[in-house]
Amino acid sequence: SDDTFRLPEDENTLSSVFARQDFLDRWSEEGYEAGVMFHESIIHAKVMYHSVEIAPFDKVKNLVTWFHKERDFRAPVSVPNGNVTSVAGKIEVGTLHGVLQSSGVMLTLEGESIFSADNLKNFNRFITVLHLNWEPTPDILFRSRTMLGESQGALPHFRVFGVGGLGSVSAHPYKVQIGNRMVQLNAELLLSEFMRGDHYLSLFVDSGNAWDREAYTLTDFTLISKNAVSAVGIGI
Repeated sequence: SDDTFRLPEDENTLSSVFARQDFLDRWSEEGYEAGVMFHESIIHAKVMYHSVEIAPFDKVKNLVTWFHKERDFRAPVSVPNGNVTSVAGKIEVGTLHGVLQSSGVMLTLEGESIFSADNLKNFNRFITVLHLNWEPTPDILFRSRTMLGESQGALPHFRVFGVGGLGSVSAHPYKVQIGNRMVQLNAELLLSEFMRGDHYLSLFVDSGNAWDREAYTLTDFTLISKNAVSAVGIGI
């Protein structure tokens, strides 16, 4: 799945069990991968070579669940069968490593280049994620995540960017917008002064826009703002 950057696997599992919703697009890959990894202080990097056979999954008909049994599962994404050869890389620079209650910054650059495929046109796909945490007092924490998605070439349907749904823009349908470009901002203010133990109050703002590059550029802020979907809310 390309969607784990927007929603961790454990949160998606909870949504599957309690809401009968899988918020990750998935497909099958069988083959091999070879790569190298580097980690030093605040820098983490890796590069990988893939040669895999891709295929769609069958439609899910049965899954253990206790809620919303009347809901149908989402249909699997359309994926052409065949071999795909690619190179992928990722670099993270910053002081945040999954620590919720801390100040810091983390910049992640991730990309993949497809240079051989049986039933796909070659393409490049990139995503940049900036995390910023600021703790002005021990009881207040500001967190934000800014994401930019860019591509070159024609992205197949199962690899396009999307905004909307859990882990993206709340209160909107899953991937209500899709395209070969994406901008998304998630910001929240965590207030632990009024809560006890591991609980906290969250005031959040979500906004995002996914579109095809032919429509407008990543620097056309007027059209991006005009076409963005947004949500504000309170969470516990």
